[in-house]
Amino acid sequence: MAVKNEIGNTYGYLTVIERAENSSDGRARWKCRCKCGNETIVLGKHLRSGNTKSCGCYQKERAARSNMDRVDTLIGNKFGKLLVLEEVGFVTKNSGKRARLYRCLCDCGNICEVQHQYLAYGDTTSCGCIRSKGEFQIEQLLKEHHISFKREFTFNDLYDKDLLRFDFAIFKNDLLYCLIEYQGSQHFDTNNGYYNESIIKHDKMKVEYCEKNNISLKIIKYKRNYNLQWNDLELEELNEL
Repeated sequence: MAVKNEIGNTYGYLTVIERAENSSDGRARWKCRCKCGNETIVLGKHLRSGNTKSCGCYQKERAARSNMDRVDTLIGNKFGKLLVLEEVGFVTKNSGKRARLYRCLCDCGNICEVQHQYLAYGDTTSCGCIRSKGEFQIEQLLKEHHISFKREFTFNDLYDKDLLRFDFAIFKNDLLYCLIEYQGSQHFDTNNGYYNESIIKHDKMKVEYCEKNNISLKIIKYKRNYNLQWNDLELEELNEL
C-alpha cells in the first residue's frame, strides 16, 4: 500500500521535514519540526487525525497561560504529586526577573519550594522522590529497542558520603558498554530550586571517574518541550545486534 507523502505539510505546530523509520508494527512515521524549534517523530495517522499537534509545547503553553492569568489558582491545586500550599515570595533570576515561589506538599510527605514556571510547565511534579520525565523516556526507549540495562548503577570505589549512582548502565554481551546520565535543569540552571553545589560536585566526580577508567559516559541534558528520540541515545550499534 502506497504511503502518502507528508513532506512539507503542516499540522498544527508541526511541519513535516522528512520520512522517519516505520514504527515497530510497520506504520509510517514522519520527522517534524515544531513551531518552537524542536524536532519530533510522529505517526502519520496521528498527524492527520489531529491527535498530535506539537512536540508537546502546545499543551504546556495552554496550561502555563491559564496559570499565568490566574496565579492565585495554583494554591490548593495539584501538579503531579505536589499540592500547592501557599505562596512564599519571589526569587530573583540571573536575568534580573522575579519568579513566584510556592511551598508544596509532596505525596511522600516532604515539603519543598518550587518556582511558578516549573509547576506551570510540568517540569517539577514531585519533591524529587520520583524519576524525571527524561529518565522515564530513556527507559521506555531502551525497552522498546530491547537493550540490556540496569538502573541506578554504582561502583564501590566511587562515592562521596554515599555511593554515586549513574542513571543507566548499558550492557553488551553481559559486559558494561556505556553509562547514561540524564541531567535535569537542576544540574545547570541556578534558578532551579533544586540546584546546589553538591550536584555539580558529583557530576564532575562521575565524569572524572569514567575518564580515568576508560568508560563511555553519555550525558543527555534537559531541553524544555523536547521529547527524547532513539538517536539521542547514540546506541544504534547495539540496536543492530
